[in-house]
Amino acid sequence: PTLLFLSGMLLEQSLRKGVRRYLTGKVEGIVWPWVVWTVITTVALREVTALLSPRTWVLGYHHLWFLTILAGCYVLGLLTRKVPLWVFPIVLAVVAILGVAFGLDGVPGGEMVLRFCWWSSFFFLGAAARFWLPRWQEVTGAAPVVLGLVVVAWSVWVVLTPEARLSRSVPAYLLSVAGVLLLLWVAPRISWPEWLQVVGRNSIVWYLAHYPAIGFTWLFLRDLGVSSWWVALPLLAVVGYLVPLLLVPFARTPLFRWSRNRPPVLTGPNG
Repeated sequence: PTLLFLSGMLLEQSLRKGVRRYLTGKVEGIVWPWVVWTVITTVALREVTALLSPRTWVLGYHHLWFLTILAGCYVLGLLTRKVPLWVFPIVLAVVAILGVAFGLDGVPGGEMVLRFCWWSSFFFLGAAARFWLPRWQEVTGAAPVVLGLVVVAWSVWVVLTPEARLSRSVPAYLLSVAGVLLLLWVAPRISWPEWLQVVGRNSIVWYLAHYPAIGFTWLFLRDLGVSSWWVALPLLAVVGYLVPLLLVPFARTPLFRWSRNRPPVLTGPNG
C-alpha cells in the first residue's frame, strides 16, 4: 500500500507531460523493466518454463506483480483528466471490498479484477492525498501517537492471525491506510543513514534486483547443503543489498529502462 500510495503522488506531475510522453515514459520505465526482469528472475530461480504461463504475464511473476498493478494504474490514470480524482480511490476500494463480500473473487477473472481494484485504490488515494499530505506531516500532539498504537496493535494481531493479512474488508483497508499515514508521518522525522538513502535514490534497481539475487543465492546454498538459517540469513541479507548496489551504475541502461532518445554522453575538453 505504501509503495502504491507514493507512486500515486507522482500521477499529476506525469500527466502534465502530455498523453504521448506520459504513455511512452510508462512503457520505457515500467513495462520494459517488467519484461526484462521477468526473464532474468525466471532464469535466476530456475523456472524458465514460467515464461510460457499466461499467469506470469497477467498477474506478474513473484515480486514483479507490483509493476503489473502500477502499469494498470497509470493507464486508468488517464481518466482523471475527466473524472474528479477523489472518485477513484472510493469506487475502487468499494468494488474490491464488496466484490469479495459477494464472492465475485470466485468467478473466472474475478480475483484478478478485484485484486487490481484493491491495490490501485491505494495508488489513487496517494494521488488525491498529495494536496493535504504536507499538512498531515506537520501535525503534532496525540493524533500520531494514537494512530501509532492502533497500527501496532493491528500489526501484532495480523502476525498472530496470518489469514488476516489477506483480508479485503473495510477494517483491513482503513487500518492499511492508517499504517501508510503513520509511515509518512514518521519518515521525515528520521535521520536516514547514507547506505539507506542510496536505496531510496535508486529504488527501482533494488526493487527489481534484490529478489532474483536472493533467490539465486538461496538455491545455490541449498545445492551446497547449507540449511542453517544462522548461516543463510545474514548472507542473503548481504546479497540482497550488494547486488543491487553493484548494478546502480547501470540504472539508466536498458537493463532497467528503455529509451530511444538517449542524451549524448558529455566528454571533457580532450574528447
